Amino acid sequence: MGRRDELRDAARALIVTPGKDTRMPAFEWKDFFSVGHDGIDHQHKQLFAIVNELYDGTRRDGDASEELLRRTIAALGAYIRTHFAEEERLMRLAAYPEYARHKQAHDGLIARVAEFEARIRTGEVRQAAGLLPFLVGEWLTDHIAFEDQQYAGCVNSHACNPHAKYSALQELESTA
Repeated sequence: MGRRDELRDAARALIVTPGKDTRMPAFEWKDFFSVGHDGIDHQHKQLFAIVNELYDGTRRDGDASEELLRRTIAALGAYIRTHFAEEERLMRLAAYPEYARHKQAHDGLIARVAEFEARIRTGEVRQAAGLLPFLVGEWLTDHIAFEDQQYAGCVNSHACNPHAKYSALQELESTA
């Protein structure tokens, strides 16, 4: 079993069975999710909190649940766009060589969340709750636990390639 499989299995084990306290988080942050960058780790913890809100909304019935799902999916959409922009900025700044592939994964999640946002606008609120298995099954367990770990060393050292970093800095300064 490779490192990716170990991380995926460990991340999937984070799904806990709720006890009597229905406010208990279903998905808990563990240190192995850390990329070693305080800002990104904080943002990832916020994503866990949003996923837990989404989970809470799926466990409730009625209008309150639908409103919570609407609000949570809207918050998720806004948050991931902001979070991904920051991750991508850091990757460009560090001249991360796998930036294009990583951005493509981000774009895929944004498109997936946009599909669910559209479902909510057409009144398919309960169907939009189907985002939860994707978020946990693919995003938390694979992307954060494995893919984000791939850029961590590069971003935390602030440069994968000094010449590419200089070009990235020039690009970032010209767009600021």
